[in-house]
Amino acid sequence: MKLFKLFITTLSLVLAGLAQAQFTIDFTDTSGFGTAPEVVQINNIRVDTEIANPFGGPPQIITVYYDVGFHFDKETLHLVPVVIDPPGLKCANFSVLVNHAVTGEILANVNVAVGDVSASTDETGIASFSELPEGVKEVVVSHTNFISASRNVDLVCGDNPQLSIALTPILSSKEVRVILTWGEEPRDLDAHLTGPAPGQPEGDINEADRFHIYWDHKNSGEGVAVLDVDDRFSYGPETVTITPPTDTEQFRPGTYRFSVYHFLGTGTLADNAVVVLNIGNQPSRTFYPPKENQESLLGENDVWTVFEMDVIEDGSISIKEIGAYSQGNDPKTVRSGAEPHTDPLDKFYP
Repeated sequence: MKLFKLFITTLSLVLAGLAQAQFTIDFTDTSGFGTAPEVVQINNIRVDTEIANPFGGPPQIITVYYDVGFHFDKETLHLVPVVIDPPGLKCANFSVLVNHAVTGEILANVNVAVGDVSASTDETGIASFSELPEGVKEVVVSHTNFISASRNVDLVCGDNPQLSIALTPILSSKEVRVILTWGEEPRDLDAHLTGPAPGQPEGDINEADRFHIYWDHKNSGEGVAVLDVDDRFSYGPETVTITPPTDTEQFRPGTYRFSVYHFLGTGTLADNAVVVLNIGNQPSRTFYPPKENQESLLGENDVWTVFEMDVIEDGSISIKEIGAYSQGNDPKTVRSGAEPHTDPLDKFYP
């Protein structure tokens, strides 16, 4: 649900030892959903910060995207960021599993911060926390030479489900990476990417002029896209990397569509599935299963069409979140048509 069509505000911040810095908070492309009574999660809040140059010259603009929980203040009738632990006991136990997004290997000695509490992953790739306060907390995972990742969790007393986060190595400007992670259930979710392949004939798994990669067909050919890692036993990651065709410097023009297929296991796509999109050195973008129409999810064979990436002739990239559910009957049938933004969003063949 789009919460704000356009809401931009500019504030000033005094930095220690420096002149005033201005930052703009932009809610234009945010989406939100309720996480608890009187609490709403708002994702993809854009913050542009103008940092003064202490050596003279023009200021620098730094852009960061945030996922923030807000609670509703009945007295002021405002949404207030959840920045202080709400009242409650320190009674939540929680763990985070960290993997390498491209190889699937566990990552040890990675720093994981939950609120103001930090721990490092052990030899199994897990950082464990106990006696945390209840409420919405930001989880930040960071390691040298990797892009840091963050996620918001709503902790409750007792043992909370293990969170899975995959870190990608820092990308070049000619790399796009899509990372799917989830929880213990469903056991197996599959990443599917379709995209432009001029001249390719229609086949069992692809439509004419379109490639289709997934666990049984991991490479589009010509260096355009590859499924780096396929996970079949919970948590993920499943990772797709998109690059310019071999011996070229520009991404192939056309529409790329990323979907998630529920192959095996109990629960639904709405249970802990998360997709993270990294485009070069731009800020990461996070996609969550839409809250709307979750009652249509049946379990195995469900499809979540996540987003489309449009590349035009000059190499410019635009992203459109689709956020739609549908059903298939076999992984090979998660096939997308060449025309973007059409209904049905995915075509299925028996």
